[in-house]
Amino acid sequence: MESNSNFKNYLIISPKYFRICIFHESKKKIVYDIKILIDHPNDQIDYVKLDNFLENNVFKIENELNFLLKDIILVIENDIFFKLQISVKKNNHGNKISNNDLNYLLNEAKSQTKKSLEDTRVSHMFIENYQIDKNNYNFFPENYKSNNFSLDVCFISLPHHIIKEFERVLKKYQIFLTGIISSDYIYSLYPDDNQNITKFIDRLQEGTRKNEVVLRPKNSRKSGLFEKFFHLFS
Repeated sequence: MESNSNFKNYLIISPKYFRICIFHESKKKIVYDIKILIDHPNDQIDYVKLDNFLENNVFKIENELNFLLKDIILVIENDIFFKLQISVKKNNHGNKISNNDLNYLLNEAKSQTKKSLEDTRVSHMFIENYQIDKNNYNFFPENYKSNNFSLDVCFISLPHHIIKEFERVLKKYQIFLTGIISSDYIYSLYPDDNQNITKFIDRLQEGTRKNEVVLRPKNSRKSGLFEKFFHLFS
């Protein structure tokens, strides 16, 4: 039986279809792809049909690929996400901007949005703009001298009650939900590319999105809020 670490598993939820894609890490290709069309009014998620879809395919996937489907990344093609944008700033007193300044502002953004996001799970957090003394930058201006340093930060999150419904269905098949992705966000990063969405997600996780912030789970042993900033804290 193959190790689970050899696979990345995606459950794609759309108002018009359900889809499972299994990506093999070492082979660097999709080794299983199944899709079923659905018809549901008001673009709502039909959890009964989702349950049936999983029932018809989970064991088939495990037998065909010879591994246990224990975890999955949820990709949602729907407008049920909550988007929140915030600007945070600090007086830098003419000093050079450092990683500590960046980390301070990102923690400040988290602190100021805590109440608004308390009933949601953040799927994506990214920096939309850096501003130094009213000059805008799309990259981290490390070591630039500034009096005022500010960030425009965006959060994309999913309400907890929706997540619990997905977890309830997946639990029946002993599948753990390891991540939640907004497909609208992914496609906004690669608007002119026709590749499978799993390829885009793989690119994002590899760090091609320079201003993406990777959030660390609450039970992480490491201190601090952020695991890393792609290309920023290398």
